[in-house]
Amino acid sequence: MSLFLACELAVLERLDINEQRARLEQTLAGPLPDIGARAALRKLYLNITDELSQELAA
Repeated sequence: MSLFLACELAVLERLDINEQRARLEQTLAGPLPDIGARAALRKLYLNITDELSQELAA
């Protein structure tokens, strides 16, 4: 795991789910240090978006 990804995950775990989604949107919109970090953050973003949509459907 890259240092960038480790730091980003540490920040995200301190935020609520809506703030996590917003931060991931901003992060993914810009350049990232490596493709692995982008893939991991994109997967996390999709999981959070899915979780939020399930909460809204309930």
